[in-house]
Amino acid sequence: MPTTGKQPLDVPGERVLPIPPLSVPPESEPDALADFPSVQLFLDRARAVVPSLLVDDDTLADVALLCRQLDGLPLAIELAAARVRALSPRQITDRLNRGLPVLATGPRCPAASRNAVAAAG
Repeated sequence: MPTTGKQPLDVPGERVLPIPPLSVPPESEPDALADFPSVQLFLDRARAVVPSLLVDDDTLADVALLCRQLDGLPLAIELAAARVRALSPRQITDRLNRGLPVLATGPRCPAASRNAVAAAG
């Protein structure tokens, strides 16, 4: 079962495949932003969440800035793209700039349920 993460799980049979950062558009190159792999990944994942996502030149510029800020890291880009249901790419970037944990997620189940699952496992 494929998983992604910052650290190995250290389970038997695990294979670690490092994924290098994707190329990001330089600040000085506003043309062909959609041709960069980091921007393509963001748009692909964002459209999976919001199929009606409209992408104009301003949105592309915001996505390029966000991808640069995330250093082209695929996992970070995917986590950011998942937020477009509630936030625009510019809003995501603004929150990252303010140090807000916009890419972090908390537990998806109450503590009692987590404890029950842990006890059963």
